[in-house]
Parts: sequence; structure tokens; C-alpha cells
Amino acid sequence: MAIVKTPGVCGGSARVDNTRISVWIIWRWMEMNSDVDILDWYPTLKQSDLDDVRKYLEVDDNLAEIAKDIQENEDA
Repeated sequence: MAIVKTPGVCGGSARVDNTRISVWIIWRWMEMNSDVDILDWYPTLKQSDLDDVRKYLEVDDNLAEIAKDIQENEDA
């Protein structure tokens, strides 16, 4: 899976490996847009990255973590 967490990168939030694109950002985009649109807006991403985000979000603890990231960023 190409989802990683690195202290000091994207605030330590889960992100797509070799990018500074957080999972929570992609998830928000997925709620309102197609994969084609997301890949157009983020040309460094591949379909497999979006698939990895979906797999990551299938785990309840990960989903709660990402929901917390979204709330923290909306509150900021």
C-alpha cells in the first residue's frame, strides 16, 4: 500500500507515498468528484494511489483518524 505517515511531513498525517498529498484531502475530493477529475487535478497521482486511499479508509481506525484530520483542518 502506498499510504505512509512521516513525522514532519503533512503534519504526520497519512499521505500518498512520495507526495505531500494527504489522504484526508483526497477523501474530501472523492466525496464530490470522479477519479478522472482527481487525477486531472493531481497529475502526480495514479489510479492505484486512489485505490490505496480507498483500501486505507476501509479500516475503521483509519477512517476515524482521517475524519479527525478533516475536523482539525476545518477548525484551523
